[in-house]
Amino acid sequence: MAATLRTFVLRLHWALGLGAGLALVLTGVTGAIARYEAALQEWIDTASRW
Repeated sequence: MAATLRTFVLRLHWALGLGAGLALVLTGVTGAIARYEAALQEWIDTASRW
């Protein structure tokens, strides 16, 4: 019984850690996009002229 509880806790820890990591990555990417929005828009507009 202790092995199953240990396995459950380890899998729960893994899943919560993965979820938190993905949330932090998503927050970082959207923050970078928001920060460089003007530069990205200029780059996209320049690229679409060709």
